[in-house]
Amino acid sequence: MLVATRRGIAVLPRWAVQNYLQRQYVTAKPLTRDGLMSEIWAATLPASDTRPYIAEFVALIRETGAAALPDIELTQ
Repeated sequence: MLVATRRGIAVLPRWAVQNYLQRQYVTAKPLTRDGLMSEIWAATLPASDTRPYIAEFVALIRETGAAALPDIELTQ
């Protein structure tokens, strides 16, 4: 809210402020020429010990992230 009222700045991922960007409450600026990228990891037990719901959960995260977050780049 401080950013929207021109009383502050914030460093957040674009997906976290997408609604504010669409309503033009805030403006996004990259921190570097190419933007700032980060990797997100998920850790599970070895495949032989993983329960089916864990694999389904990870697949759901990947699928949802790719559909809902335009700046997300998925790797295998």
